[in-house]
Amino acid sequence: MVAALQSHRKDLEIAKEYDLPDAKSRALDNIGRVFARVGKFQQAIDTWEEKIPLAKTTLEKTWLFHEIGRCYLELDQPWQAQNYGEKSQQCAEEEGDIEWQLNASVLVAQAQVKLRDFESAVNNFEKALERAKLVHNNEAQQAIISVSLPTPLGPGCGEQGGWALSSSAFSCLLVLCPGQASGQQGRRQNLPPGVPQSPGSPSEGGRPPQPHPAVCF
Repeated sequence: MVAALQSHRKDLEIAKEYDLPDAKSRALDNIGRVFARVGKFQQAIDTWEEKIPLAKTTLEKTWLFHEIGRCYLELDQPWQAQNYGEKSQQCAEEEGDIEWQLNASVLVAQAQVKLRDFESAVNNFEKALERAKLVHNNEAQQAIISVSLPTPLGPGCGEQGGWALSSSAFSCLLVLCPGQASGQQGRRQNLPPGVPQSPGSPSEGGRPPQPHPAVCF
């Protein structure tokens, strides 16, 4: 990892020296991945936030905002995680990408659970469930249902009542990549939280990588 980081930093230095925005974007992308992989989430955030102005497409921003939000969630900063999750959600809707709408909705809901905004969390889990159905991701559907089933607040919770998540909301939420759930072969990588699964990236001209499949509250 140290050698990789040094190499990517050298690429960034050259890109800045010769004013090469695409190369700079790619180097920042790679540096952020290394930091996230080793659990240095704040450094990953700082690096990826520097990359934001260089993002060329809405889909690239969708991925970037999602990964920054995931890092904030790992740092137990749910307000920031929710903020970036909502940005990712908006970009995914503008792009019409259902898979990333699913991913972003789950991120926002997870942040809202930590913020104890359970009613909003339920709404976003329901959005995620709808999108999981659209992409025929049965495993994601089951995982979301296990987390997002609302139950009325019991006695002592106020006369107005309301909603709370089931106790499983505080267990791991598993959201598989839609491609894997639809029957693609291959074993899911066991990557640290915040690290994209795919080696490709929007700045390299490819489709944004899917997020890490599991997050624990």
